[in-house]
Formats: sequence, structure tokens, C-alpha cells
Amino acid sequence: MTALVWLVQERPNPSTDFFVLPWLARNGAQVVVHCLADPPPVPPTGVQVLFVRYLNARWRVWVERYHDRIGELAWFIDDDVFDGQAAAGLPWRYRWKLWRGAGQHIGWLSARGARGLTSSPWLACTYGSRLTSGFEILPMASAHGPGAQPDRLSQQVFYH
Repeated sequence: MTALVWLVQERPNPSTDFFVLPWLARNGAQVVVHCLADPPPVPPTGVQVLFVRYLNARWRVWVERYHDRIGELAWFIDDDVFDGQAAAGLPWRYRWKLWRGAGQHIGWLSARGARGLTSSPWLACTYGSRLTSGFEILPMASAHGPGAQPDRLSQQVFYH
């Protein structure tokens, strides 16, 4: 049976395109994308909810309300959201966003048995103990599928 995954993200982003969606496709998941700003109505029983990078108070309330209908809760990170020294050179607004949207939720996620997903062995090793499940490393893959060829006149630049 194909798993139904509700992917929750702030907005379309390379983390989803190059890590999360290819991994879900390899696992045969049926994916429905939801915006972080607006939790949906009642989910179907057994739905898997996967947060990409961020979550917020509204989604936490939603998860608490429908916890008996959620088959699995997961969280993907690809930033060092907990190390103040790593963020020291970043603008304060971005540091606040990382803490508010990610860092402050780790205890809550761990208490609910969330599955950790990440983009690098370093993050998996460094933060593996913060979630009871640890972190699984997702390989980077093309968001365009195997063998996809770019338009010969286009250019694509990507840094991760």
C-alpha cells in the first residue's frame, strides 16, 4: 500500500526539491504539499506528516488535535539550527527565524517520537541524540528525475 505523506513547508525550496521529494518518490509515497501558514482540516487516518525545516505553534496544535490519526511524524533539517556559534555571523533576523521555526521545537518533536531526516552525516551525528529516533541521512538527487536533461539554453546554479 502506498503511504500518504503530507509534506509541510514554508514555501517551495531546494531542500524539498533535492532531498525530500526524490526520497519520497523512491519510497513510492503519495505526496500532498501543505503550507506552513495554514494547517488543513481533518487528516485521513494513517497519514504521515513531514515538516521540512520549520514548524509553528498552529501546526503543533493541529498535530496534538489529530495525533490519533497520524501514522508517523517526521522532520527534515539541513541547517545547523542549534549551534549559536555556527549562527554567530548570520543576521539576527535569520537566527531568530531558525530558532523560532526549528530550534525551539526539537523537544516537542522528540517527545512525540518524530523521525529525524537530514541532508548530511555531520548533522545526523551532531543532532542524532536530540530525537529519540536519531536522524536518517537523505541523499541529494535531481529534482527532475533520472536522465533529465536541462534545456540547452538554460543555466542552473545550485549551492548546498
